Amino acid sequence: MCLIAVLHRMIDDVPIIMAANREEAYARGGTTLDLRPGPLPFVAGIDPIAGGTWFGMNSSRVIIAVTNRKKSKIAEQPRSRGLLVTELLACRSAREASQHAAKALATDQYAGCNLLCADSDSLWIIHGGDWLRVRSLAPGFHILTNGDVNDPTDPRCVWALETLYQSVPRTLDESFDALRMIACQGGLPVPICLHGPERGTVAGTLLALHERPRRGRLFHANGPPDQTAYADRTDLLWELESLEQKAKR
Repeated sequence: MCLIAVLHRMIDDVPIIMAANREEAYARGGTTLDLRPGPLPFVAGIDPIAGGTWFGMNSSRVIIAVTNRKKSKIAEQPRSRGLLVTELLACRSAREASQHAAKALATDQYAGCNLLCADSDSLWIIHGGDWLRVRSLAPGFHILTNGDVNDPTDPRCVWALETLYQSVPRTLDESFDALRMIACQGGLPVPICLHGPERGTVAGTLLALHERPRRGRLFHANGPPDQTAYADRTDLLWELESLEQKAKR
């Protein structure tokens, strides 16, 4: 499973602050974040097997992320969920992306997953397992793993939410510190970074979507963040903003 932690409209002028850890087989850890071409340019890492991505943000400042989810019946050759994420990064709003995601997951051509679609206006979660559910989330703290968002039966969700509520972040810096602490948790009481023999946490990303694009932040660890330092990749946000401004001229 992966883990995504989000502060939605909790900090003035920063509608989305989030941490996303990717958990996968080590053999398909994926490339680091970089600028990618598309109908809308986007920033993402690329999965080496299927060619899709697990997390990205496009030049319209739409964020898409995916986690796995259990599903009883799966097509014999399901389509890559990462390729669906890449397709959703062609949308100009989170609402539009959530609608496209719901239509795609209703076709039963994908294995189970949860999709996050976010921008400065809204935050959506699409649960695509044995049933399909589209949820628009209110401002607050939200944790997503491989079940329902803020799942009270998932120890990782419970611990991460409790940690956020106890930290009471009031600024962007405090929010980043709280999310970094969660994303880098590697041991007791609840391991967030996983280290199995063949699969585990392979990457981590921290993102702040600021109302003023040049004040956003992006950090990425191309490896488990409890063992790999986050690199500042905010320059990629500036490149996206420059491309968007050029497209509007």
